Amino acid sequence: MALYRVEALERNALGLHQTVDFHEYDAPDLPAALAAADTWLRAKDFGQTTVTEAQITVGERIIAVKELGQSTWNDPS
Repeated sequence: MALYRVEALERNALGLHQTVDFHEYDAPDLPAALAAADTWLRAKDFGQTTVTEAQITVGERIIAVKELGQSTWNDPS
C-alpha cells in the first residue's frame, strides 16, 4: 500500500496552479489510486467551480494529471 494524494487545482491570477481541495488515501497500486481519485472528484462535483485540473502525488512526486471533464489521467513527464 502507498499513500496517495489527489489535489483539485485552479489557476490563480498569476496563472499558477493553486490547490483548492485535496484527499489522501491508501491504495495498493496505481490503477486503484486512479479509480479512487476519480470517485473522490465525482463526489466533490467540481464541475461548477474554477477547478480545472487534478493531480495525484506520492510524496512530492506528481504521478498523474488530468483536466477535469476528461476521462483519462496522463503521465506528467
